[in-house]
Amino acid sequence: MAKPKFKITNSSTYNKALKQRRSLTIWLYESAIAAWTE
Repeated sequence: MAKPKFKITNSSTYNKALKQRRSLTIWLYESAIAAWTE
């Protein structure tokens, strides 16, 4: 069974979303970083 195909109507927004999907932001407290590096 083939996957359904969808027509992309706004390619610039779609491309930005694909790039953003690979982004990962991690927030750490300074105290956690200090304890980790000791």
